[in-house]
This record gives sequence, C-alpha cells and structure tokens, in this order.
Amino acid sequence: MDNSRGQLRKGPVQRLFTFNDYSRNIGLVLIVGLVFTAIFLISNTIKLKSWPEARNWYYELVGATNGFIRWHSLSRDAVGVLGAIIPIVVFEWNFIWIITSAIKSRTILSIYCI
Repeated sequence: MDNSRGQLRKGPVQRLFTFNDYSRNIGLVLIVGLVFTAIFLISNTIKLKSWPEARNWYYELVGATNGFIRWHSLSRDAVGVLGAIIPIVVFEWNFIWIITSAIKSRTILSIYCI
C-alpha cells in the first residue's frame, strides 16, 4: 500500500506540479508583456492627444477666434468621452442581461449546486 502511494506521488502529482510551475511562469511572462503594452499605448495616446493641442496656434494664425478654438477642442473631447462611455454602458447592460437570464433559467444555481 505504501509503495503505490509513493508511485502516485511521483507520477501524476509530480506532473501536475510541473504543469503548475510552467503555467505560472507563462502567466508571469504574459502579465509583464501586457503591462509593457499598456504603458506603451498610454504614452502614445498622451503624445497623440497633446500634438493637436500644440497646433492651435495655427488657428489663431488664420484668424480663428478663441471661442472657435475652444469649441473645437471641447467637441473633440466630447466625442472621446462618448467613445468611452458608450462601450461601458453596453458592456454593463449585456452583463446585467446575461446574469438575470441565467438566474431566471437557474443555470448559475445548478452550477453551484453540483
């Protein structure tokens, strides 16, 4: 009986620990890669956002009033805010709809009761 337990610990359990180690290392590499990607995208977004603001002197050069320049910047920012809010609202609505339909059909409860 002791011999079979020793073999069990050396066989499948050891493979499970090895798999766990590999998956943890792969996960860490993916997390580091995603962090660098996020930093890169955020820095480029900030650079691209500040570039048109620096070109506002061109509007003044051709005779645009300060009100027109402000309105142009505000309208561009409003479009950006709407572009951020609309996906959040759609995601939340879909999430609530999925959860309520799953509760009505008792799908979640059957998963937890198994």
